[in-house]
Amino acid sequence: MMRKSFAFLLASGIFAFVSFTFVRMKEVPPSIPSNVALSSAGKSSLTGSRRLFSSSFSSQSSVALTMNAVRLSNLLAYWRFDEGTGDRVKDSSGRGYHGLLRGFAGKVWSNEAAPVSFGSPYAMDFDGIDDWIDLGSDLSIVRNVSAVTLSAWVRPDSIGDSGKTVVNFSVNNAGVPTADSRALMVLNEVDEVRVGGRSADDDELQSEITTGGPIVPGQWHHVAGVIDYAGDDVRIYVNGVQQATAGTPNFSQSRTANTDSTSNAIGSEDDGSAFFFDGFIDDVRVFPRALSASEIESLALGKE
Repeated sequence: MMRKSFAFLLASGIFAFVSFTFVRMKEVPPSIPSNVALSSAGKSSLTGSRRLFSSSFSSQSSVALTMNAVRLSNLLAYWRFDEGTGDRVKDSSGRGYHGLLRGFAGKVWSNEAAPVSFGSPYAMDFDGIDDWIDLGSDLSIVRNVSAVTLSAWVRPDSIGDSGKTVVNFSVNNAGVPTADSRALMVLNEVDEVRVGGRSADDDELQSEITTGGPIVPGQWHHVAGVIDYAGDDVRIYVNGVQQATAGTPNFSQSRTANTDSTSNAIGSEDDGSAFFFDGFIDDVRVFPRALSASEIESLALGKE
């Protein structure tokens, strides 16, 4: 058995690392499929054993191929909620957007985590009364971006007409706490998902809301919202499937304002004032671009 590794840059802007292991086999192999599914952490992976016939190899050889393609555009923020103790949650993107727990009297972390395959020992249990995660003030997470994707696993205990916030990033309000969102994802209108935001800080909220009641209390769902400021478009996905929505977003400019977000939160309004989430939230991610449908499907499959 012999193993060789190579690294190269694809035309699509992806670094690919390929390892080949040569093993003696008795069968002549067919070709390896070329598809590589993107993962939720900005990576893609195709791992498996496929037989390959080539003039470079004998008919009794096979190749076990492992490919990890790392996208150059990384996550803006990533909260795993896997700490299990303490009063803070870590941003695993490496950008330092750590969160501080507010409220949370009693049980905070639950081992009833999202159904993912990459190992997630805990989820956060929000009481719907005053529990929220303060991500801090003056953050550049959604500063000067043409698109953003919000992603999370949720298991609401209740929703109701008033709405339950998943994640919010506010406009710049000169240091004064505000609930005006530059990017938001909320469960409301009983069983629906609303996603939207503002490009210019003085705009009205531009959003879309699902119309098919895709959220069932007591069940885990993967929810994702793509906010395309440049394309005047908002897309909402539940469990990897794009949903029918109502709304006609019309952003006033093609990028968000080049200023920091004053208030930022998970599980409540941007400033922690209302719309507290009731239930479990896990694995919250923010991407600096509009993810494709296949990328969101990969997230919903819980691959990574």
